[in-house]
Amino acid sequence: MSDPQGPVLVIGDRAGQLASALMAGADGLPVQLLGRPDLDFDRPETIRPVLHGAAAPSLMVNATAYTAVDRAETEADAALRANRDGPAALAAWCAEAGIPLIHVSTDYVFDGLKGAPYVETDPTNPTGVYGASKLAGEQAVLAACPRAIILRTSWVYAASGRNFVLTMLNARARTDRLRVVADRLLGDRQLMDDALQEVAIKTLRGLPSYRGEAPLGGAQIRDASAQAPEPTEIVKIAAQPGL
Repeated sequence: MSDPQGPVLVIGDRAGQLASALMAGADGLPVQLLGRPDLDFDRPETIRPVLHGAAAPSLMVNATAYTAVDRAETEADAALRANRDGPAALAAWCAEAGIPLIHVSTDYVFDGLKGAPYVETDPTNPTGVYGASKLAGEQAVLAACPRAIILRTSWVYAASGRNFVLTMLNARARTDRLRVVADRLLGDRQLMDDALQEVAIKTLRGLPSYRGEAPLGGAQIRDASAQAPEPTEIVKIAAQPGL
């Protein structure tokens, strides 16, 4: 079912920030995108038929998830379908096909109280439904696929969609005073794109290893995105633990 020269299967929406960035930055790798409406985690019966109909792959990257952090508190079932059950089905299929799965997770699996950058061996302690569903997904993926790799990211931004950079740009157009979280450092999305591409290439070569670097804070993103000529007053606020 697998082909060492086959395409990388990216599971995600064409309009999604991560999936679209991976497709645009494939850098010569053959890539096939699979997602809604054909493959839909809310309709689990669609997953295996679509995967079986795909070209024999060399690798899969799961770039789809339920990411509405606040809404997850009242939509736990939907969060678990997308963040645990769907990835578990992908992992089981990858195990049967004998291919690696790169699964994208989140720093919300931690409680945010460490006071320093997290490393892979730090104990997890999610404080909400979203983080708990993502942790459950990690555990399900690793249990189902021995060749699975988990990559945890902290934020994603692109030229379109809903993200912090566009929020800052839009807010700057409406007001001359912004309240910005200043005590939370996060990884640059470009580093995440680079990580996925590097891990994909190294996994295909049997050398899976990557270490992120250069964390950014909300105020730094604010500074980088502030292109309007009018000055803006920045009010620095603290992030809530676990966020």
